[in-house]
Amino acid sequence: MSVGLNEKLPESVRMTVEYIMAHPELQVEDPDFDAWCDKVIHAVEDAKKAVLA
Repeated sequence: MSVGLNEKLPESVRMTVEYIMAHPELQVEDPDFDAWCDKVIHAVEDAKKAVLA
């Protein structure tokens, strides 16, 4: 029986976060990526407001 993505994703995310948290050398700030994430978050929030209005 094959395991679907919905069952694998939470475990994969948990393992990834644990790995990164255990390796500080991988925790490097990236201002360009941070700015891009901020734009995406604002776009999603604006879209949500528009849909709920």
